[in-house]
Amino acid sequence: MPAKPRDVADRISSAKSPEVFVLSLEEARTKARDIISGASDSRFVPIVENWRQLSDGRIQFSVRALRFSE
Repeated sequence: MPAKPRDVADRISSAKSPEVFVLSLEEARTKARDIISGASDSRFVPIVENWRQLSDGRIQFSVRALRFSE
């Protein structure tokens, strides 16, 4: 059954605050993979977002954990 707009809004509002990382490209790739594959709390799904390259070549990205609804 498709999610209702209110269900989506509830999931977003219950999300944990995003965690921001600034790492070299290889470190950023490794960290993002570790976060996604190692989700320990089954009630939350990690989402990597706002991936961008800074002028010095490092990568800045944030990770937000959205509540999983069944």
